[in-house]
Amino acid sequence: MHEHDPAGWAATLNAFANLAIVGGYFLVPFTVLRRLPLTRFVQIAGVIFFGTCGLTHLAMAVNGEHHWLLIANHVVQAGAVWCFVVGFARLVTDANRRRAHRGGDPAGAER
Repeated sequence: MHEHDPAGWAATLNAFANLAIVGGYFLVPFTVLRRLPLTRFVQIAGVIFFGTCGLTHLAMAVNGEHHWLLIANHVVQAGAVWCFVVGFARLVTDANRRRAHRGGDPAGAER
């Protein structure tokens, strides 16, 4: 007979949600920040911020904390960070293409 293990599914869900969040945070510098006209200082600050956010969630995934409110938050955050990264990267890419088409910075379309 299959044993019911609510803590096992919760720990697994928490780990996967946190790992999805880690991936999203680590992608931001490569997909979003590099496409924005930021100063070097702001770019570095963004890389540090998103990197440390990712490391925090990596620690949470490994530590296995799985209170139900934390799990619910992480499941929502996992979806939200990926929607943000992919959506924002597309918006910036599209804006750069429109600007290049109008005779603006053609290098912006390549970023």
